[in-house]
Amino acid sequence: MRTLLLLLALIPIGICHAENYEILNGIEDIKTEFRDGRQVAFLTKDSVTVVVTLDKVREAYGTHYQAGIMVINGKSNTFIFAPEDIIVNLTDKRNASVKLGVYTSESYTRNVRRSQDWMRFFNGVFDSMMTNNTYAAASTSELTRIMHNAELSNMTNGYLKKNTMRKGDVVEGFLNVAYKKGRVLMMRIPVNGTNYDFMWNVK
Repeated sequence: MRTLLLLLALIPIGICHAENYEILNGIEDIKTEFRDGRQVAFLTKDSVTVVVTLDKVREAYGTHYQAGIMVINGKSNTFIFAPEDIIVNLTDKRNASVKLGVYTSESYTRNVRRSQDWMRFFNGVFDSMMTNNTYAAASTSELTRIMHNAELSNMTNGYLKKNTMRKGDVVEGFLNVAYKKGRVLMMRIPVNGTNYDFMWNVK
């Protein structure tokens, strides 16, 4: 278990600035440990363990909550883990519950590409203004495209996707959640018909 928790701390999350949140032990028998200063929470039910961290992430493409998630199948049966079924609710400062959007791998990739397209457009305008040499401008634009593709690959590498899990399988990765200020964030992770609930103090 300790080796697997150590792996979770190494999940590539492509962050610029991050703030790790404190787990609240108010729902179930959640255990916590620290890895490199980050709090890691894990919960086991019927031989399936879910391990989670939560951070506030600020990067070039916006601010969001980012969850590092690991699912460990110790059961004998096979099931499908679908991260798109994860539900996130936020209790705001008025004690109202707000559902937050969870980005799938595809929607997050589209979001990054959209931001990159705008950056590429303005870079192209700048290149045209700064040089009369068409070849030089084209070369700069091509370099920008290559750099953006490399950046997109780095930022989406490890993003959680749907997986069939057999006994002994481990799936790990991260996903992003729309950011909104509040007090308590609750994440429900359905695995094989069982809900794994986690809460964080996000004040």
